[in-house]
Amino acid sequence: NLRVKRHREIMDLRLQAAASRQERQAQQQAELELNACRRQWQRKRGMKLMEMRQDAQGFNSQVARMTSALHQYQMCYLEDLTQHQKQAFVQDVRSQRAHAAESLANNRALALKDMRAAALDAEARVAAARQREHRKQQENIHFVREQIGQRRAVHDSFASQGGNNGGLVSSDLKSPLVLKVVNGVA
Repeated sequence: NLRVKRHREIMDLRLQAAASRQERQAQQQAELELNACRRQWQRKRGMKLMEMRQDAQGFNSQVARMTSALHQYQMCYLEDLTQHQKQAFVQDVRSQRAHAAESLANNRALALKDMRAAALDAEARVAAARQREHRKQQENIHFVREQIGQRRAVHDSFASQGGNNGGLVSSDLKSPLVLKVVNGVA
C-alpha cells in the first residue's frame, strides 16, 4: 500500500530528526559542563598563582628589609662589636634568610599540590559528565529505534490486513513521550 509506505517513511524521518535533536542537545550540555569545569579549574589556578606571587613579594620585601637593617647596623655599630658578636649577628641574619626561603618553598609546594588536585578533580568531573551524556545518548537512540520498530510492525500489520490506520498508533504507543517523539516535538 503506497499510502501506508509513505506515511511510514514520514514517521521514520520524524523519529530520526528527533533523535538528532536529542543528540545535539546532549552534546551541547556536555560542552557546557566541560567549559564550567575548565573555568573553575582556571579560577583555582589563578588564585594559587596569586598567592604564590604574594608570598614571593613578601619574601623579597623581607630580604630587602633585612639587608637594609644589616647595612645600617654595620655602618653605625659594627665597628664597636667584638669578633664573636659580629659572627653571631651574621649567623642570625643567615638563619633568618634560610628560614624565610624554606617557608616560601613549602608554600609553593603546597600550592602546586592543590593545583594538581584541582586539575585531577576537574578531569574526573569532565570524564563523568561525558560518560553520563554518552549513556543518555545510547538510551535515547535505543528508545527511538524501538519506537521505529514498533511503528513499522503496526503499519505492516494494517497493510497486511488490507486496512489503513490513517496515521493512528496502537494503544501501547499512545504515551505522551512517544507521541512527542513521533510528531517531532521531543
